[in-house]
Amino acid sequence: MAMFWQTNTCYEFGPFRVDARERRLLRDGEVVPLRPKVFDILLLLASQGTRAEAMKIVQELESEHPATSYLMAHVYAALGENERAFGYLERALEERHIQLVSLRTDPALDRLRADPRFADVLRRVGLSG
Repeated sequence: MAMFWQTNTCYEFGPFRVDARERRLLRDGEVVPLRPKVFDILLLLASQGTRAEAMKIVQELESEHPATSYLMAHVYAALGENERAFGYLERALEERHIQLVSLRTDPALDRLRADPRFADVLRRVGLSG
């Protein structure tokens, strides 16, 4: 079971540290760039306990309050759930989501760039080359 604790306004679980006061997420000490709405979702999740509990809450939120597929790709990428992140990017492609135009430069998806599927998504959006 992952360790979890709160330190003032910080939550730590596994390799993650969510700093509510600074409004940033760190993974292994490195800042993970997030949009404000994504950070708010992660802060809520972090305040709920372990990573497994956080993942359960994300899944409940998905079914009760559907967010955009692109936003959910951000959430799962930040949590290191690359398979799910790519699943949501596929969905965003099907929906022709407007935010896909920022795919090439979106820092929230940096964790996915090394995966060959990311280059394929870029190509399919028309942003390769």
